Amino acid sequence: MEATKKIAKDIQKKLIIFTHIPKTAGTSVRHILMQQYGENAVFMFYDDPTVTTKNADELLNELRGYFRYLPAINNQKFNSWVKLRVISGHKPFGIHSLLPVNNFHYITLLREPIERVISFYYHIFGRTEHSLDYLISCKQSIQFDNLQVRMLSGVGWKVPYGNCSSKMLEQAKYNLIHYYTFGIQDRFAESLEIFSKYLGLSQVQIVAENVGVNKPKSSCIDQETLHLIAQQNLLDIELYQFAKHLFKERQIQCRSVD
Repeated sequence: MEATKKIAKDIQKKLIIFTHIPKTAGTSVRHILMQQYGENAVFMFYDDPTVTTKNADELLNELRGYFRYLPAINNQKFNSWVKLRVISGHKPFGIHSLLPVNNFHYITLLREPIERVISFYYHIFGRTEHSLDYLISCKQSIQFDNLQVRMLSGVGWKVPYGNCSSKMLEQAKYNLIHYYTFGIQDRFAESLEIFSKYLGLSQVQIVAENVGVNKPKSSCIDQETLHLIAQQNLLDIELYQFAKHLFKERQIQCRSVD
């Protein structure tokens, strides 16, 4: 119990890096963080998540554009000069290595992989003439290919479509254990409880943001398409099962933080 309390207090002193996996209720979490820390304390990357991850200089320049009083040099203590509490965006694990930050902690939300792919399709492609199975078959978007493993392992979009590996899966599991406080999208209230305890949030107001409309559940999708999604996301499915078990363990630990 005491060890868990110490971990929570330690996390609350660190810069929070939010790995926002698309279509996992991450926009709602980001708004909660803005409510808690203030809008000026949350930096959000706005670029397209399908492009190559920016290098260190580009990231720092973007930060400087947001915090105009950020010093021109890369000082290890830059975080004490600005009121930056959270960095958020569709960026894979590893941003900490590109920034002059020593004390950091990652958070994220995961989602059942098949539901996430369906949600992404209707959010981006739902008004097009192309079917979901067609877009997956022609490898239209990297978001159809084990995106959660890609982001949590840190490889992001550097690995070509269809080339995700078991090594990437194991790295994602390792990072989830050692670097992340995380939640599960379909257990959102319980996830916020964990975030609140470990991040020191208070009086959290749940805000539904960027919610898909007119999106069918997986039970309404034909079996052939569901099978195609599953085959394309086997590593994500295994990661999600692993995360659900780990989430239960974290819930037990969370109850000891009072």
